Amino acid sequence: MTCRKATDPVDWSPLVLGLLTLLKQFHSRYTEQFLALIGQFIRSIMEQCTSQKIPDMPSDVVGALMFLEDYVRYTKLPRKVAEAHVPSFIFDEFRTVL
Repeated sequence: MTCRKATDPVDWSPLVLGLLTLLKQFHSRYTEQFLALIGQFIRSIMEQCTSQKIPDMPSDVVGALMFLEDYVRYTKLPRKVAEAHVPSFIFDEFRTVL
């Protein structure tokens, strides 16, 4: 999810809270599966960038990491839950990009 204008900030809160509300209505395995799919998306894009020697982190990955970080914060899950699907060095590199 990216902005139409580069100067507009992305407000993840409504999307994160809406998805959180939706996932709370189902069994916890769906939340785990959702986190696994987001992690797979981030890892595959980062692997593709590494193999093509693209130095910058793509905006799709930055957006997904921002979403994931907000999701973990609003659900009050430990960061280790997200790091089970996305390696911690990607999170650390993401913080330096911002």
